[in-house]
Amino acid sequence: MNPLVLLGENMGEDVRSCDDDPGRCDRCPLHLVRCRGCRAAQRRVVGDAYYCNQGNCETVCDFCGGTLGSVVPTVCCKAPLRDVNFPELPQWGSARYDAGLKDYHSVDPLQFNHHGITMNQGSAGSVREDPYPPETEIVAVSIRHVWTKTKGWIAPDLKAHLKIPPGAKLLVTTMVKDEILEVLWEKDVHGGPGFKAVGIDYWMPILFSCYTSKNSMSNFFDSVRTMTSLKLGHGYFVPYVSTDIIYVDSFVIEAAKTIKNAVFNGQFLYTDTDVMGQLSSLLYWHYLLPDDVAFFVVGPSALKPITLMRRAIYPRPVYFISVNPWMCAFRGKTYTRNGKTVKDFSKGRAELVWENQRNFMRVCAPSPKDANLTLGERKMRDAAKRRAQLTLDRL
Repeated sequence: MNPLVLLGENMGEDVRSCDDDPGRCDRCPLHLVRCRGCRAAQRRVVGDAYYCNQGNCETVCDFCGGTLGSVVPTVCCKAPLRDVNFPELPQWGSARYDAGLKDYHSVDPLQFNHHGITMNQGSAGSVREDPYPPETEIVAVSIRHVWTKTKGWIAPDLKAHLKIPPGAKLLVTTMVKDEILEVLWEKDVHGGPGFKAVGIDYWMPILFSCYTSKNSMSNFFDSVRTMTSLKLGHGYFVPYVSTDIIYVDSFVIEAAKTIKNAVFNGQFLYTDTDVMGQLSSLLYWHYLLPDDVAFFVVGPSALKPITLMRRAIYPRPVYFISVNPWMCAFRGKTYTRNGKTVKDFSKGRAELVWENQRNFMRVCAPSPKDANLTLGERKMRDAAKRRAQLTLDRL
């Protein structure tokens, strides 16, 4: 796959704010077919949750990730190299065009006894020779800890390097900064035999970021790239992609016909609003995807979001992947059975490594069958079910 073409020099004088050209949406092939339009979606209302930062273009197309804080080139409706980087854009004006995003490979739902999957940080450390409890079935690691642009994989046998016990599986996640994702895309690092050769059992496609503050064309473009990566690398997880603003749910539904695991980004759940927003999204996909698709949520370790999510989508299996128990242990902190992080000077790191991982397994244990939803949770569930049905009716 070709990497994004960069500008030779700043072309700022040719780039304008969306507000300077209100008719831009009507001339875009994505409008109505794949995109509601920024004004229709309230994306040009200052202060709205979906406000798009691209209305204030800073004309730095070589270093604009489509939103604040992302310093990679992207595709947007104003970029001078838009048509070079996204040559198939006009074809997306047809609802029948799919860029070959169909007829995916088959992946059975992954099944583990423990629903809490610990991530490490690319090294088992020197605390102990057996850093994982004997009952460990699977260990996760971010690709940024085991692969570099200059050297590739950091070891020929990643399981040995990470001290993963015999019989346990290795899962590589790809929820990293966009700068790294662009390098992976440029070098065609999607998965396949090259991953298997170094001991990786399961991997995610290149999960390009989709932000609410990012322009719709960029989110659509990166959603297409993510789904393309899933197919090229025979990934094990159907990715969550942007909803509400752009119409890409059909991509996920198509892939989930044969790939029976889905992955969600549950990082950065700092407030109750964040947690409820994540729960709403998870419920939406719960009612949209087949019942035999297992859900994997990367990030949360606190008891509240984990309890809410596992209870809301019961009996669908949901697994949680988090680096927090591991990091706490190596920082001399306890991750408790209540999903909290506390300082504990009475225990050594060697003891905490096992204890924290075991406590995470307990926190993520499946919800009981008779767990009752609150009134608010039931209302959120019903709203998500209605949204999902509207999507299915549209397809």
